[in-house]
Amino acid sequence: MMTDEEQEFAPFNKIQGVSSTNVVAYSNEYDDFISFEGSYVLGIFTGFKWQCVEFARRWLLLCKGCIFQSIGTAADMWHKLSFVERVTDGQKFHLKKYPNGSPYKPTCDTFLIYSASIQAPYGHIAVIYGLYYIEDDLNIYGWMEIENNDQLRSLNESNINLILEKYRQPKEISGLNRCIAPHKVFDDISISNELYALFMQVTDSIIHDDEILRDLEIPNQFWLRIRKSWIDERKFDVMDHMEFKLDEKNLKLCKYKVNRALMIFLSAVLQEKSIQTMNVVHDFTSTFQLHHLLVRYWKKLDIKNTIHILIDSEDELKESIIYMQKVMIEAGINVKICLLPNELHWKNSTIVDSDGEIVKIVWKLWIWEKIFQDFTDQYDVNKEKNCWTPAHKEHPCLSDISLNEQIRIIEPLWKSITNLTAFLSILSRKFPNHPSIVSNEWISSKDSKYIPLVNWSTEKKNNDIIQSYNTTKIFDYRHMSQEIIPEKNCENSDKTIVSLMIHGFCAGFSIIEDPNHVMDAKNNKVYCCII
Repeated sequence: MMTDEEQEFAPFNKIQGVSSTNVVAYSNEYDDFISFEGSYVLGIFTGFKWQCVEFARRWLLLCKGCIFQSIGTAADMWHKLSFVERVTDGQKFHLKKYPNGSPYKPTCDTFLIYSASIQAPYGHIAVIYGLYYIEDDLNIYGWMEIENNDQLRSLNESNINLILEKYRQPKEISGLNRCIAPHKVFDDISISNELYALFMQVTDSIIHDDEILRDLEIPNQFWLRIRKSWIDERKFDVMDHMEFKLDEKNLKLCKYKVNRALMIFLSAVLQEKSIQTMNVVHDFTSTFQLHHLLVRYWKKLDIKNTIHILIDSEDELKESIIYMQKVMIEAGINVKICLLPNELHWKNSTIVDSDGEIVKIVWKLWIWEKIFQDFTDQYDVNKEKNCWTPAHKEHPCLSDISLNEQIRIIEPLWKSITNLTAFLSILSRKFPNHPSIVSNEWISSKDSKYIPLVNWSTEKKNNDIIQSYNTTKIFDYRHMSQEIIPEKNCENSDKTIVSLMIHGFCAGFSIIEDPNHVMDAKNNKVYCCII
């Protein structure tokens, strides 16, 4: 028998069941998770996936042709909701309340409303399908019955064309300070999740295509390792971020990078802490669950061995690394921070730390191109020596660790594909009509509609600013250009919306004031509150 601690939850978005009236229930995975990804049926907003309020509104729409107004929490419905509206004519149908303990028994097609509690801080709503006795340790306000319920019919082909346009228009779910196009910002969450799935499709295609790997100049001695990493280490993709710009109609993907994710995550978490000290009226910040979800995902990885975090003596990410160490410890993982090259050495063909513990899992903060180059340099040196075997107590080089088949890597080798700037070019070729993917050219263009893109993974930034187009420096073969996103009549075009991804799911977002089209830790951040 599985204990509560060992219990596994259905992954987010997976079908948990189907009601007797054929309304699908999807898993939210965890009770306390809020996706902020909107759910729409026939163009009508039903709520955030996959909250209980969303299910109730979707059930009401599909089975009764009605919706109810926006409501703060499920518990609020008992005091603040008095009617539902039919979407085909706007007619209101009142809700009749029956407190728990009422002599009037609940019937099918009524709403069961739970009050807020420690176990359910937002309360809960359920739709009654059948009648039987249960014992529940949560407090129930009572049930709500739709008056004249017999006049309501399900939506079908005969009446969906009658839906009033005012219900079809997506509503602005929330507001953000500085009035940053609220519904577009929330679209960022849905679009980020959608794009990540497309990224995985493109990554799979690239990894299994020798010709593309050759064009990308991925050294062929790594091909098999990359493919094995793709099969074995998919779950070790922990952190990513995407950057978007606003045009007149859509959010446009500017960059998809994994290198700077940690610094951005820490910045977002620090903003979350800072805003708590401000006198701002808000329900949530845009990153309020980021730390919590990071801890949860590290727990989900169920890592039993020590994770070695490897850093250089002058690592600019020290503060971020210490933060992530705390996250791992909170998740119950033993962690060691090791300073290279002195704190690791070879012992009997294995790599051990200064305590003699074998290194089995490493969290890598370097870019893969640097590791590839290190491998090539070491190969050339060893080739001159004719033969090389690791000597006892000799310090391993970077590629010895990161390309060691005995060591698992968090943020694994297959992510070397997604981190290439040329990746966006392949993405735009495969999905040329996607509204959020801008045109990317593999070869730099002097066309005024394009701006040069620098591969951030190999560029040595000069005062954190990209050099001008006529620079004499050639960064590498991946120096590309990207279509300029129109800024005309778009008041927020100078801002970058950054999605913060945890294992492919958008866990929050930040807004960066970015007049130079450059995203780094020094940009001014806009505090985002959901109100």
